[in-house]
Amino acid sequence: MPVPKPNKDGYYKKTLTVGKNPDGSAKLEIIRSKSYQEFKKLVREAENRRDHGYDFDAKDISVAEWAYKWLEIYKKPTVRDHCYQTYEINLRLHILPHIGHLKIADVKPFHLQEIMNGQQGKSSSNTDKIRFAIRQVFHRAFLNGIILKDVSEGLHMPETVEGERRPLTPEEKAAVLRVAETHRAGLWVMVMLFSGLRPEETVPLMWSDVSFTEGKETITVSRAVEWVNGRAKIKGLKGKDKKKGKEKERTIPIPGELVEKLKAAPHRGLYVFTPEQSTGMLTQTNVRRLWHSFKRELDIALG
Repeated sequence: MPVPKPNKDGYYKKTLTVGKNPDGSAKLEIIRSKSYQEFKKLVREAENRRDHGYDFDAKDISVAEWAYKWLEIYKKPTVRDHCYQTYEINLRLHILPHIGHLKIADVKPFHLQEIMNGQQGKSSSNTDKIRFAIRQVFHRAFLNGIILKDVSEGLHMPETVEGERRPLTPEEKAAVLRVAETHRAGLWVMVMLFSGLRPEETVPLMWSDVSFTEGKETITVSRAVEWVNGRAKIKGLKGKDKKKGKEKERTIPIPGELVEKLKAAPHRGLYVFTPEQSTGMLTQTNVRRLWHSFKRELDIALG
């Protein structure tokens, strides 16, 4: 078949009906190219997209635009605040810096695998969360007709490390206790060290949760916090920890070396641990600064 001649402007051109506008009029897609081979390819691709329900209005949407739309539509109404923040952080820090500027229709599987490969040697838990976010973003784009193929299928995990904490060595434990004697965060660190409380369980700990009954000194752990915009949101602890198989709400005996230190601690309000300038709960910034300050002195003590 002979090659047809282009238009007077040198372009091959075809107007394709790809759907209907809200007012019922035909939605048109204009295809133009100076190369006849390229023109035929573009026409075939457009017809394929139309036949598979592709959303032509979204053809120029970037990964960043769609990712944040996905976050607001599919995650914000359905997950807790801390989970939403994890998605947002992973998008902002680990995914979008690499592909956020690309049109989502232009993303290839290798773009996504490069993101995953960049997590090699890092936490397996967070790497898995990054992969899950990528899979969700692109699968929803596919279901909405924004892309013709889910390019996140077959995404491989790189070699990562488990995030489990190792126990302190005797030398490290001795150094922690030395620093704790004089550091403002000392009692806070010792409560976590000797009682096994997590940082988010220490924040809402109240003096009413601490029993000094002689011979039966205990701490009752019944609350924890989730961080929302740096501030603490209290949640009750019910049921079992899925990983450890133990009850989340629990009463813990206070070790002897901790009893006297808790008794001697100033009672500045309802909470055991408070900011320097108030009697309320610690904020996320307070917790971060306390830990970084303590760790800095601990590093010095350990040489």
